[in-house]
Amino acid sequence: MSLTKATYSMIVGAPVNVDDYIPAGTNTATTDCASYINDALTAGAGKTVVFGQGVTYRVNSTITIKGDGTKILGRGATLNSYAAVSGITYQLVGGTRYPYNINVEDLNLNAYGVGAYAWRVLTSYSTYRRCSIGIPAVNTSGRGFALIGDETNGTGPYYNTFIDCDAQSGSAGLDHIGFSFITSAPSFNRGPNANTFIGCRAGSCLSNWVINGNGNTFVNPIAESPAGTGTAFAFQATTPTSCAQNTIYGAYLEAPLNGFTFNADTQSNSVFGAYGTGVTNWKTDLGTGNQVLTAIGAWDMPTGLRFPSAAITDPNTLDAYAERDWTPVPTSLTVVGTPTYTGRYIKIGKQVFWTLKIESTTTTASTANTTYFSGLPAAASPAVCAAVSSNVASFGNGYVDTTGNVYTPTWGATPVVFCSGSYEAAS
Repeated sequence: MSLTKATYSMIVGAPVNVDDYIPAGTNTATTDCASYINDALTAGAGKTVVFGQGVTYRVNSTITIKGDGTKILGRGATLNSYAAVSGITYQLVGGTRYPYNINVEDLNLNAYGVGAYAWRVLTSYSTYRRCSIGIPAVNTSGRGFALIGDETNGTGPYYNTFIDCDAQSGSAGLDHIGFSFITSAPSFNRGPNANTFIGCRAGSCLSNWVINGNGNTFVNPIAESPAGTGTAFAFQATTPTSCAQNTIYGAYLEAPLNGFTFNADTQSNSVFGAYGTGVTNWKTDLGTGNQVLTAIGAWDMPTGLRFPSAAITDPNTLDAYAERDWTPVPTSLTVVGTPTYTGRYIKIGKQVFWTLKIESTTTTASTANTTYFSGLPAAASPAVCAAVSSNVASFGNGYVDTTGNVYTPTWGATPVVFCSGSYEAAS
C-alpha cells in the first residue's frame, strides 16, 4: 500500500503552500526555486500564500506577485535572489494597473544580482510588515525597497503602509540605497505618493533613504550610516512638483556625513523631532520652504512661525509676534536744527518693547508729561510707566498712554537721545 503526502492544497479553502510546489527532497537553499514559487503565487493570486517556516530558497530569476488581495505569509523564510533586475516585482492586473490590497508579512530577501533592485514596490493600498532586505557587497549598486511610479498606467504606488521593515547594506561605503522613491518620464507626477512608513530602518547604505514623491509620512524611521559618510535622508525632486509635503516624525540618525539634504526642486518638506549621534551636517537645503526641527540643536524654520490673525482667548497661548519699525511724530519737543526720529518695536503677545532715537544737527529738549511722540501701533492698557534709558543723566521716567503716545522724560538741550521702554498693550 502506498501513502500519499498530505499537503495544504488538499484542504478546501486552505492557504497555498509554496513547499507543495517544490519536488520532495529538493535542497531549496541551493536549487533554483523561482519557477516553483511563481507557480505557487499564480495559484494563490487573490488568496493566502505561505512559505515554509524559516526556509531558505535560492531564486535565479524574478519572483512575481499577482492579483488583488493576495496575502503572503513569509513565516521568516529567506529568498536568496540572483535575479539580474529585481528580486520581487508585480504583475499588472488586467494589463492596466498594478495590484491593490497586497499584504506581505515576515519575508526576507537578499539581492545578490549586481545592480538589482531587491523589491520593486508597485502596489497601492497594501501593507508590508516585518519584511527585511539584505544588499550584499557583490551587488555594488543595489537598491533595497524601491517604490517606483507607474507613469504609463498612473497607478501609484499610493497609500501603502510599511511597518518595521528594514534594508541593510552588506558593505559600508558602496552605492547602496535602502529605501528609494523613483519617478519617470514623461510627466514625473505619478511617483510614490501618500505612503506611510512606521519604525522602518535602513542601515549602512551610502544613501539610506532617497525620497522623491509627495505627501509621504515617516514615523520613527532609522538611518544608520557608515561612520562619517553618506546621507541619512535625501529629498531628490526630479521636477518642481515631484517632491513636496513629505513629513518625517522622530527620525533617528546615526553617524551620517549629511543628515537631511534637499535638492533645488524640493518644496515644503518637514522634519520634526529628529535625533542623531555623530551627524556632521544636519541640513543642506537648496529647495523652498523645507524645515528641519531637530530634538537637539537649533530649530530650522525657513518660513518662520505664523500666528493667527485673530487673538486667542486662552491666556497660556502665545498668539502674536511682530518686529516692526515705527515713525515717531513729536509733540511739544523743543527743537534746534533738523532732527531725525527713528523707532523700532517688538511685540510678543501683549508685551511691547520699543526704542526711540532722536538725533539732531544741534539739540532737542523734552519736558516730562508734556513732550510725547505718537506713532506706536499698539496702545497701552492701562497707561503704565515705561522703563526708559538715555544718554542724559537723571531725567526721570516716561510712559505710554492708552492711545499709544510715548511721553518722554525731561532732558536739556542734547544732540542725541536714546529712549526705550516696555508696556502691556491693550490687545
